[in-house]
Amino acid sequence: LHIIFFFLMIRRPPRSTQSRSSAASDVYKRQVHGEVKFGRAMSMRKLKVLFAINTGVLSASLKELETVVSKVLQKPFVDYTPVYNFQGPEIDKIKNKELYNVICTTDNKDVEYLLRDFKNIEWVHDLYTGCERILQSDLLRNNDKIVLTNCRDVSKIPLSEFAAGSTLYFLRNFPFFEEQKRKREWHARIPLPFLNQKHVAIFGYGSVGVEVGRVFKQAFNCRITAVKRETGSLPPYADAVARLDDIKKVVSQNDVIINCLPNTPFTQQIFSKEVFENFKKDSVFVNVGRGTTVDEDGLADALLRGQILGAGLDVTAQEPLPKESRWFDEQFRHKVLLTFHSSDEYPELLEGRGKILDENLHKFAKGEPCLLYTSDAADDLLCVDLGGRRIIKKKKMI
Repeated sequence: LHIIFFFLMIRRPPRSTQSRSSAASDVYKRQVHGEVKFGRAMSMRKLKVLFAINTGVLSASLKELETVVSKVLQKPFVDYTPVYNFQGPEIDKIKNKELYNVICTTDNKDVEYLLRDFKNIEWVHDLYTGCERILQSDLLRNNDKIVLTNCRDVSKIPLSEFAAGSTLYFLRNFPFFEEQKRKREWHARIPLPFLNQKHVAIFGYGSVGVEVGRVFKQAFNCRITAVKRETGSLPPYADAVARLDDIKKVVSQNDVIINCLPNTPFTQQIFSKEVFENFKKDSVFVNVGRGTTVDEDGLADALLRGQILGAGLDVTAQEPLPKESRWFDEQFRHKVLLTFHSSDEYPELLEGRGKILDENLHKFAKGEPCLLYTSDAADDLLCVDLGGRRIIKKKKMI
């Protein structure tokens, strides 16, 4: 019997195997501890990447980004095509559009045009942090087969440092001492409040929000309230969780309010004039989210009547600010700290974006788990508001 079994085994026809190329094309995705898995692990598949830049007239920063990304894309398993217009003759000239499976771009709603022409795209990578414009694409939001990743983690450390620095700037009354220095006057023994053990509310407790919470908790022993769309288990570094619907109550109970919310239909001017009227006396407001989330008339009124001690604004409703903007007026010189949407800029920023893309390219080509950098709470809120059922399935809402 052993001999018969042995001969049967060696004569058994080989299992039918699917070719690597077809196996790679039958990519499936599933949630694995905050990641998306692209099929099972396999040898490198060929990637056809459409590298789409916003416009043919590149700014200096975009040119630098293009240089970094182009170097990352120069791999044996990557064939990429740079394009500078999302529709028109430049796109029409590209042949074999059905072979392209990846789009690498900067946050731009016009990715919709690319998805109409390139119908076999499986993965879209956003080289920026915010995805609000790119998620205006109906084809992207409503296609469960397309995975979206971004570079959200590259900005969390500099933004958290700006939040802490601008808070100290107002609490420790740096504007007063700057003014006395300018006047050549000496004023000693000025009583100043501590940041230590202050109550801090962080709106939008995603990647940036958690890092802000860590800094304020570990460096200043503050009491942290994480403000989220939905409450649940206590997130890292938070002492309490509050619902976004309770915004008036939250701002009335905290000394420092830090806004990390994205630009969505739901968050438009969520910090309204009425909300600012409920701010705790001599509180500090910091915005590292989006300027459109703030009613700037309401903020200006609160600052002028002394309801708010000061505001650290990395972002504003209109960017760039026109010269006639109120925030340049003398009356706000010591009440508003402006950094012109630059707090997340640092020398290693482009390198960090390149590393994320490089890591995901290798994982995607091998069929390994591809880090899903859209798991940020701000992006989850965005997808909820825009009806992005694809990402809601995969993420927890804030």
